[in-house]
Amino acid sequence: MTMKVVVTGASGFVGRNTIVYLLKEGFEVTAVTRPEDETLIHEINSKFMNIAVESAEVVEQLREIFAGNDAVIHLVYVPDPDLELFERKNTVANHNVINAAMRAGIEKFITNSGLGVTHLGRRRHTTNGYFRMKKKLEDDLVKAWQTAGMRYVIFRPSYIIGKGDEITPMIAQKIRNGETISIVGNGRYRMQPISISDVVQIYCTCIKLNDFDNQILDLVGPKKISYIDYIKLIGKIIQREPLVEYLSKQDAMNRKVEFGLNEDEIDVLMCDEVGDERLLQKTFDFQLTPLERAIGEAVE
Repeated sequence: MTMKVVVTGASGFVGRNTIVYLLKEGFEVTAVTRPEDETLIHEINSKFMNIAVESAEVVEQLREIFAGNDAVIHLVYVPDPDLELFERKNTVANHNVINAAMRAGIEKFITNSGLGVTHLGRRRHTTNGYFRMKKKLEDDLVKAWQTAGMRYVIFRPSYIIGKGDEITPMIAQKIRNGETISIVGNGRYRMQPISISDVVQIYCTCIKLNDFDNQILDLVGPKKISYIDYIKLIGKIIQREPLVEYLSKQDAMNRKVEFGLNEDEIDVLMCDEVGDERLLQKTFDFQLTPLERAIGEAVE
């Protein structure tokens, strides 16, 4: 019997790649995204709405979309320069999707949290609305399992990279154009990028098997690397020397329109959170894509 899966946040980088992989694996996929995304309308069976709206009607519409499906992969992320609105919109969107999934009788719920949730309230760069919102998401899913029996798999990702991701191609293009890349702080904070090809394979495995139910897992790549070294590695792969400038966090906030991140998102960039890639490889019994190859695929 064909398994039916709903993917929310379907127009984003991770959502698009997840849908393509699931379709290739024989799943029946329904995409939930914003109405203005016409690309997906023509590619797959999609149902459209803005799920960030604070309304009981949204939950009922989502319940109708979710009904009859086996699993939900929830990938919604609502950016906003206003920190209060940013936290509230994402918290409400998460609540609406979880509530609708429970009402629809969804058996399994897969989503991404944040790698810094472990240190919420204990480290400066992980104590903000972004990580509070992610912790609330985790708590709500544990409660949904306890009260409604909806199983969950929660991932805490580092940067997910691949062709079309939000960071790597942009950095590569700036290096190729001879543009200066702005680095907040000293750039020595670490990240652990993971290939999108690994991520979608892991999601698919979690849908097919119940071995990973009710777990919270770090979603990290095979190599820990500082942000500045990541930029230099991109330059090495495309055979160009990057030009960089260093900004204070305050300078980056003052240039937020140019920089493209709000204060919480800058903290996420600087939070220096890494995980245990060996545990991920052991859990899912496969080798993670080497970082150099993942970058090459992202910038080709």
